[in-house]
Amino acid sequence: MAISRSLIFSLFLILLAPHPGHSESTWISDCLINPPVVDPSPLEQMVRFIGNSIPTLEIPDSAEKWDAEADQLRERIVEEVVYKGVPDSWR
Repeated sequence: MAISRSLIFSLFLILLAPHPGHSESTWISDCLINPPVVDPSPLEQMVRFIGNSIPTLEIPDSAEKWDAEADQLRERIVEEVVYKGVPDSWR
């Protein structure tokens, strides 16, 4: 079922309408002073979402392993970030 843009816009306007008995400026200031409580907070939601996608850091035992890990990480960054989407013929 597709929802039309006009229906979405109408619902949006209804949500923005001031509550009965409040002027528009009073309603807006009340919302800014006492924002709705969201549990978990948007910041907590973002931290959970991003945190779940970050792999755990495995600490190498020796300096040689650190160097090898650093070299691999540099290669990955170059391939997956710097040259992402760039054809091999352009390198």
